[in-house]
Amino acid sequence: MDCFPVLKPYEIVGCLSDLGISVTEQDLLKPSPALMKSIYMQLLERLACITKEEIEQPVFGAMHVLEYPELHEESIPELAFGSALYVIPFLL
Repeated sequence: MDCFPVLKPYEIVGCLSDLGISVTEQDLLKPSPALMKSIYMQLLERLACITKEEIEQPVFGAMHVLEYPELHEESIPELAFGSALYVIPFLL
């Protein structure tokens, strides 16, 4: 099994900076959910060519099977975002 090296915060900041993602060591030491989502979204855009708009696009083909589709307007994009994150390790 492959094992990724454990990086120090300043090394992670450097790697993300090389990808054009601005983050500080302090951000990494006390991350907020919004910051982490932003970082992951930017990684998806740069590494997998998946845009935020594509992830947030509702899946109209599946909406007809939901009894109350309006209740899922926020949850479906979140699920799509989580699913898209699975591709990142395969791109590294």
